[in-house]
Amino acid sequence: MSDEHEENCPSCGTKFVGPWCHECGERSLDRESRGLRSLLREAFTATTDLDGRLWRTLRSLLFHPGRLSEEYLAGRRRRWIGPISLFLLINVGYFISPPISDFNLSLEEQIRYQPWGGTALSWVEARNQARGVTMEAYARKYASESAHVAKSLILLHVPWIAAALAIVGGRRYYYAEHFVVAIHGFSFVLTLALIMQWVLRPLLLLAGHWVTIAWDGQQVLRTISLLVLVLALIYWTRASRRVYGFGWPRSVLTSLAFAGGLVIGHWIYRWIQFVATYVIT
Repeated sequence: MSDEHEENCPSCGTKFVGPWCHECGERSLDRESRGLRSLLREAFTATTDLDGRLWRTLRSLLFHPGRLSEEYLAGRRRRWIGPISLFLLINVGYFISPPISDFNLSLEEQIRYQPWGGTALSWVEARNQARGVTMEAYARKYASESAHVAKSLILLHVPWIAAALAIVGGRRYYYAEHFVVAIHGFSFVLTLALIMQWVLRPLLLLAGHWVTIAWDGQQVLRTISLLVLVLALIYWTRASRRVYGFGWPRSVLTSLAFAGGLVIGHWIYRWIQFVATYVIT
């Protein structure tokens, strides 16, 4: 293979003037660019460049409520990762993390604590009787599949949040634009929940050991859930002021609408999670 640069860009066909295409930014395929060192350098740069779009977008998501939505709706989009792409990237973290309990109910929780519990119980009992399977055995099989189903369906929350925002946000924006605001707001919640799962939960358990507080799993979950809710309401209120230009009273109302849409979507999500898991088990 020659060490010389290719004459024409492999992406757009423009003749190279130097190692980079002046039309699309593609690099010519010389010996150096084909080597392992180049591959590792690109990977290192992509993951450590704090001025890159990924880290810039994540910083804005966490520390500047509403900025990503404001930029997107104003048409300033090149500096940021798109809303759907951002959500999918965050969802990768959700996929590799331990399941967040509130998004992944066990079979017992579906049967005992949900409004459709009676229906769910009758379905499961009828199937178990037909197959000759005990409830305990089916519960184990259900648990092995429900986490994957829950993580795959997490986006189902967003349309209901967007609908609630469309009601209180007025007709200035299209539904799709409220959908963008909903994705960013829900991405914040999911990211915050992951941080709590990875960082705060171990700290609470460790602190409980130091001060001899007998934290159990449910107490930790309730503490984390309450903290996530409080921080989310503050975040959504500030985001509403920035995106919609509302005063504080209407921003608080919009934040509560966001929470209401999330709750409605969460109930629907839980029901679909049960049905989908039931079908595949």
